Amino acid sequence: MRLAAPWSFKHRPTARYWECYGDLPAEIRVLADKCIGQLNENPDHPSLRFRKNGLIWSINVGPDHKALAIETSSGYLWFWIGLRGRVDSAKDRR
Repeated sequence: MRLAAPWSFKHRPTARYWECYGDLPAEIRVLADKCIGQLNENPDHPSLRFRKNGLIWSINVGPDHKALAIETSSGYLWFWIGLRGRVDSAKDRR
């Protein structure tokens, strides 16, 4: 698993996140990196819509994609990124 900027110790990706990330178009990967950077700087930024739904946290990655995480004792573990329409199936696989 790679851990490079813009990731921090508070926000960590899983191997599954990187699998999903690798399947995204290049322009969405760039946008995802920018969103994670913004999340580290200002989690309340309105474009992210950093929200909790049940046990799952999410951020917007542009108009069509989301990233999902679970909260741990040391921060957030990001386990999925992809199209909004596939969020429900991703939650089932965490």
